Amino acid sequence: MAFILRKMIKRKVFICLYDKLKYSWHSHRYGYNLLLIDGCLDESYRDKLRGKVAYHERKLDEMGG
Repeated sequence: MAFILRKMIKRKVFICLYDKLKYSWHSHRYGYNLLLIDGCLDESYRDKLRGKVAYHERKLDEMGG
C-alpha cells in the first residue's frame, strides 16, 4: 500500500513540475517573439511572429496564466 501511495505522489509531483515547465516555456517564447517583432523589418515575417505570439498567449490563457 505504501508503495502505491509513493508512486502516486511521485506521479503528481511530476505532473506539477511538467505543468510549470510548460508554463515557463510558453511565457518565455511569448516574450521572446514580442522582442523579435520590435526589431523585425520584414512585414511578412512580422506577421508570422504575431501568429506565434498569439499561439503562446492562447496557451498561457488555457493554463490560467
